[in-house]
Amino acid sequence: MRRLLFSLLMFCVLPAWADGHDQLYKVAGWPEQRAHFNDALAAAQKRYESSLPPAVFQALVNNSNQRFSPNAVDQRAQAQLRKNLVDPKPALAFFQSPLGKKIVAAELLATRRDQLAKNAKGLPKMQASDSRLLIIGHLAQALPAREAGAEV
Repeated sequence: MRRLLFSLLMFCVLPAWADGHDQLYKVAGWPEQRAHFNDALAAAQKRYESSLPPAVFQALVNNSNQRFSPNAVDQRAQAQLRKNLVDPKPALAFFQSPLGKKIVAAELLATRRDQLAKNAKGLPKMQASDSRLLIIGHLAQALPAREAGAEV
């Protein structure tokens, strides 16, 4: 009976021991994002199979599979999260809020295989108000898009 009570108590306390960074990683949808990325990577590998010599193609596949293996990606992402985010509680609170959940759902929808195929030739044109265009212009000047593109 004592063991049962102890086990029940431990089961109830385990969520309190959960790491905030791990929770944030999951709540923000990053495991699903990684799975979507791996789907896109596999599709890209298939596209190159017929256009590259077999040895080059196999080297490309081996290198990309090693670099982008799910465990390696998760470990690198979580290490950077721990390194650069001292307190995950505010971010965790945001991603658990209705707006955060809505954003995560939109990101996950946008990176699904069917959505990527649908928008492969570019995103549909959208009309934006003058104030929104002004904000976009300010952001375009403020954000280092060229550096971010080079990084990607």
